[in-house]
Amino acid sequence: MLKLSLDKMFKFLGCILKLFLSLILLFAIGVLSVFVTPYLTAERYADNETPHSQFRILVECNDNESSQSGVRAVRWNEYLEKINNCVAYRSPSEGICANSPLWCEAKNIEPGKQLIKLRYHQENFFLYNKYYVADGKIIPLYCRITDRGHAMLGFLISLIITPIAILCFRFFGKRYKYFMAKSKSAIAADS
Repeated sequence: MLKLSLDKMFKFLGCILKLFLSLILLFAIGVLSVFVTPYLTAERYADNETPHSQFRILVECNDNESSQSGVRAVRWNEYLEKINNCVAYRSPSEGICANSPLWCEAKNIEPGKQLIKLRYHQENFFLYNKYYVADGKIIPLYCRITDRGHAMLGFLISLIITPIAILCFRFFGKRYKYFMAKSKSAIAADS
């Protein structure tokens, strides 16, 4: 009687442990896919290819109507609309510039050409892109965006992959147990 109740208790605790480990696996796959998905959805641009609408560039603007001047990060479409008022910003020297939502690194590639790496974040998304500035012309190279959509996609991926992973663990666990039982019986038969 006591053995029967202990077996039920251990079976119940085993089910709870499996459920807990499944939730940890779901969480781990979700976190991993949220970090990996932006890299899989990153865009690389060929010459004269139009970048993503969120692609940001550093420009030096002289807007009379908004009375804003100085260097700021604007969207690609906004730059094209105000191309007469904005100049593609090229840093006079190499280096890193960090401002609250903005991080930028400039490297001189050749005379008159600079590689700009730009990181820009707001509360909804995180953007990382690279582009060349050559004589006021911008050549987009790379763009990676992380936003709520990527987080949701990562969660959906984790919902799909977690049951598959659990089934694989169960299948290979049963095969391992079968292999161990078979090897023990072979060793006992040899003795």
